[in-house]
Order: sequence, then C-alpha cells, then structure tokens
Amino acid sequence: MRQALYGLAIIIAGLAELASTLIYLAAWGGILVYLFLGGYVLWTALWFIFGPLPVAIGVSLLRLPFILLGYLLAALAGMTGEYSAALEQMNDR
Repeated sequence: MRQALYGLAIIIAGLAELASTLIYLAAWGGILVYLFLGGYVLWTALWFIFGPLPVAIGVSLLRLPFILLGYLLAALAGMTGEYSAALEQMNDR
C-alpha cells in the first residue's frame, strides 16, 4: 500500500510537471504569435524579453496544488524524503 501511494504521488507530480511545461509553452508562445501576427512589434519584443516571468509564476501557482497533493500522499505512505528527492530530480532536468 505504501508503494502504491508513493507511486501515485510520483505520477501526479510527473503529470503536473508535464502539464505545466505544456501550458507554459502554449501561453508564452501563443501570446507571442498573437502579438507578432497583429503587427505589434514593440509589444512582441517586450513580451519576448519579459513574458516568460509572469507565465512562469502563473504556471508555478497552477502546479502547486498537485505538488502538495503528492506530498500528502507521500506523507501517508511515510516516504516524504523520497518524494522530495524525486521532485528535485524532476526539477533538475
């Protein structure tokens, strides 16, 4: 049972990581394409430079509840240290 809870926590964290990456690319790239095709040259340049920061903050806030749910499941399994190490390994890539 412990391994099943820990495995579920890792799967949830992995899916949250994957979804946040895809949302980041879609949000930043989508707005960039919209500004470029709209002819807003200055806004396109500013979004290219400064746009990743607000998108990264928003995506991190979207990912946070799933990471905390994973911590809860890992705590129920008694494997929070392993979960933290797995998250660190995911973020190092």
